[in-house]
Amino acid sequence: AKRFDLANYSQMQSSDIASHGGLAVCLPSTTRADIVEMMPKPDVVFIDEVRQVLSSLAHSEYCRTADANAGGVYERLKQLITDARTVIVADAHVDSRTLKFLEECRPGERFQIIIAEPQQVNRAVEFRYGSSKRVKNSIIGDIEIELTGGGRVWLACESKKLAHAMERYFTDLGYRAIAISAETKNKDAQAAFLLDAEQSSLAFDIVIASPVISSGLSIEHRGAPHFTLVAFLGSGNAITPGDSVQQLARVRYVDRVLVGVMHNNLPHGVIAEQVINGRSEALTLQGDRVNPTPYDCLVVELQADQANGRAGFAAGLYWLLELEGWSVQRGSFGDHEAEIGVAMDADRQARVDRLLSAGSHLVAAIVERLRTVRTAHSIPASERRAQIDNLEIQLEAARIREALGVQRLLPDDIELWDEGRLLSKLQRFMDFFSLGRLQPSSGLEPFSELSLRAARRKLYAELFAGYDIAEPDWLTPEAANIILDRVMINPKLYAACGIVGMKYATGFTDKSDGIVPLKRPVHAVSEVKAILARAGLGAIGKQSRVSQMGSNLVNTKGPNCDKSRVRRYSTQGLALMHDLARVWHETQIARSDLTREMPISIRQLKRSLREVAAWIRHAVERRMVYCTKESC
Repeated sequence: AKRFDLANYSQMQSSDIASHGGLAVCLPSTTRADIVEMMPKPDVVFIDEVRQVLSSLAHSEYCRTADANAGGVYERLKQLITDARTVIVADAHVDSRTLKFLEECRPGERFQIIIAEPQQVNRAVEFRYGSSKRVKNSIIGDIEIELTGGGRVWLACESKKLAHAMERYFTDLGYRAIAISAETKNKDAQAAFLLDAEQSSLAFDIVIASPVISSGLSIEHRGAPHFTLVAFLGSGNAITPGDSVQQLARVRYVDRVLVGVMHNNLPHGVIAEQVINGRSEALTLQGDRVNPTPYDCLVVELQADQANGRAGFAAGLYWLLELEGWSVQRGSFGDHEAEIGVAMDADRQARVDRLLSAGSHLVAAIVERLRTVRTAHSIPASERRAQIDNLEIQLEAARIREALGVQRLLPDDIELWDEGRLLSKLQRFMDFFSLGRLQPSSGLEPFSELSLRAARRKLYAELFAGYDIAEPDWLTPEAANIILDRVMINPKLYAACGIVGMKYATGFTDKSDGIVPLKRPVHAVSEVKAILARAGLGAIGKQSRVSQMGSNLVNTKGPNCDKSRVRRYSTQGLALMHDLARVWHETQIARSDLTREMPISIRQLKRSLREVAAWIRHAVERRMVYCTKESC
């Protein structure tokens, strides 16, 4: 907004757009009713980091507003690009998908493409790849040496957990440290930093940035460089190589870079076509005939690309850094022993303590209060940020209490919650045993988000037909092989429904562009145990000796013994998951009843009408209904 002298969407008044001649806005907020009204068809549209903007459509949890879901944001983006007189996009890594999308928005138009050669940045990158402990110790050791020598460090971390632990670790060593993450952005120091990072960063010995800072921020310190080293720690479990390059490039002038990449075990080779076909077959299995729209196909392709980028994170990051013109060399490991584990444990315990001490308010009351505080600009900014931070902790605690059916939280409850992962396990467990009644689809969800739980229930029943997992010692190598063979009949279908992991939707293309699917895993028992674990269940085993002959004919000694060792497994956690599923299901029913009894507000009514309009548009695209010009 400052660079182009435009109105800032987060602080604007309706008169600001006219006086500035335009508006700087994030993609989701272009769907806001007031912005649509004030700027229905801009003459000029400029999109910075266009590939990253397009990729954000794959994250429906935050690519949305009160006025539109991710599908609506996609439609608004297409409309802006199609209707504008001039469109300018910029990105250092524009790919073929981005160009294809632009061509679809402006068919028949000839684009002018300007390719800028990478500037010679003369950045020397020391690249280290290995186990988590080894990489962390090595990078932290070098950072400590840098700080001891009077240097200043910008450290980019893949996760907020690691960023917070690093802040605690270096603060305990006596350095001025600050961590910037989505969780800390409401604190005064972090908010001030984000308002003016160029100036605020001078107050710190080390700045630890989570992926919340990946673009839109530039540290230049012209004439008075502050930072002497840029470092990175990550594994690809949460971000792609392109994201990490963006993180490393925030400080423009530093020519020494340390990159530490830790192993990950993510499946490589996720094929978008396999995912789409799997979802289509699952929807057909449960009686829904829904065809994917261009938006749905784009989302699945983006998600597949991101999954594959994370799986090949180390190689992808190495290649991208070389492409940027950086001088990359494999680095050596030192023998430094950092106590980062202690810092991570302390940070985790501090969060647990906050959850345990949170109030006993209901979820609905906290959500309403949070909505009020976020829009209450009469409250001083510092106080408002503190209230939001406190309310977010209260909200998480309330959701844990609600899911577990407890009045007061204990440390074991928070561990069981597993940062919200328990809910997906509960849903799979209920589908495993066909517990509870499924809510019918509203028909408004995009293809990539439609619930497949009805199909999953049918598949669980077929997969474990003939086996009672409540019986002791039911899981044997023979049973595991039979169950795995059933999965391998159509692995992409089971992956689409979440019964197995995404590695079952992987493969590769042969010379004739045909899809060669995943090979059958070797260890069947491990695969079945993983299926159970996804439903919140464990498997405890014991080993026994089984005779191949009658007991009186057995040779029980020597290398030619007629007895073989067989490991049998029993299911663990059935009673606990049954109790949790019952409580959680009753809570959902109560919430549903309460929602039906609540009077609808004008805002909710307007949103409902917009969703109906969106449903009609998607229904026409999917050929669920047919419209003539006259009837529409």
